Amino acid sequence: MFDEKFVREFIITDDVKRLSNAAAHLESAIYDLRAFLYGVQNRYNRYAEYANLPKMELQIDRFECSFENNILTLTIYDIPPLYKKLPKSAYTDKWYSVVHNAISSLPNPPRFEKAFIFFEFYIPAPALKTDSDNRMLKTIIDALVREKVIPDDDIHHMAFGACGKISNEQKTVVTVFPVKDFDNLKDALLKAF
Repeated sequence: MFDEKFVREFIITDDVKRLSNAAAHLESAIYDLRAFLYGVQNRYNRYAEYANLPKMELQIDRFECSFENNILTLTIYDIPPLYKKLPKSAYTDKWYSVVHNAISSLPNPPRFEKAFIFFEFYIPAPALKTDSDNRMLKTIIDALVREKVIPDDDIHHMAFGACGKISNEQKTVVTVFPVKDFDNLKDALLKAF
């Protein structure tokens, strides 16, 4: 009836394209739902303050933050969305808030004149878009500037890198290292390899 080449090239390829397209739409819908949930959380928590009710917490509100050996490590139990998918203000406000809460949890928040910021994204499934460079890095860096961890996000004060990993636990780890001289940063990184 159908030869193997026809099945492989047309029928299966078409199914894969439709499945991929459906996954992209689903991912976009999830981002929209999460942005809506952040709005609901904000409105509820404002009401909860006046009504003396417990505040609503979401997974993204969980964090760990430490400053040891002159290295800041911030773990947020969520991953930033892809730039092209996100309703910007909802996600930007949420990530600013989480970074603020994490840095504020330290008794003496660190200040770096120059820093290298390393992002690790632990993503729960290889089916999700795993582009490390398309995530909301700028928002997190801007939050670090707002919290005065670094004075500015220009080339004189910071550099950054990112990687992604498949993991059962969804999280973002942001590590901020002090840098004395950006001219020697590349050499220092090469020594690690």
